[in-house]
Amino acid sequence: RAIVRFGEGQQLPKFQLRESSTKVYIPQDGEDYAIVSVGKVDELPVNFKANKNGEYTLTVSETLNSQLSALSLLDNLTGARIDLLATPSYTFNALTTDYASRFKLVFATGDADNSEDFAFISNGNIIINGEGTLQVIDALGRILLTQKNTTANCKLSTANYKPGVYVLRLINGEDVKTQKIVIK
Repeated sequence: RAIVRFGEGQQLPKFQLRESSTKVYIPQDGEDYAIVSVGKVDELPVNFKANKNGEYTLTVSETLNSQLSALSLLDNLTGARIDLLATPSYTFNALTTDYASRFKLVFATGDADNSEDFAFISNGNIIINGEGTLQVIDALGRILLTQKNTTANCKLSTANYKPGVYVLRLINGEDVKTQKIVIK
């Protein structure tokens, strides 16, 4: 069990989930929540929406569970993975146009998962972080798409794919990364 608290002190600030305010929130089933109680999970999306372009810092003020062997913050936009138990804050630049689903918390109670996700789904698009040749492979092993990504961040619409499990393969020279992704 891990407890994540936003803010500090005895009186936590109320979240302002308005379009005009910077916000950190947990999206679940199409709703935005500031306080979350969930069962056993390995990762939890943490959305962030900047109300103005600038520098922001996310900080873990305390960890309340000695059984938690790893707590990482994954920045889906840059690919950075921050070990929050070793480095409890992360400073980053954000734009008002950044994807809200920029971050996720990754929990571990045993050996930490060292896999590096390079893609995530946001608003009907697969956001790919990395250059190289991208392949989309269906559950039967058929290659459905092969395309060259020449920028570090690109997007691919999920509209042409039926709900199901797909494997993304990103090939950049000798470096080959694979990731499972679920389209709902």
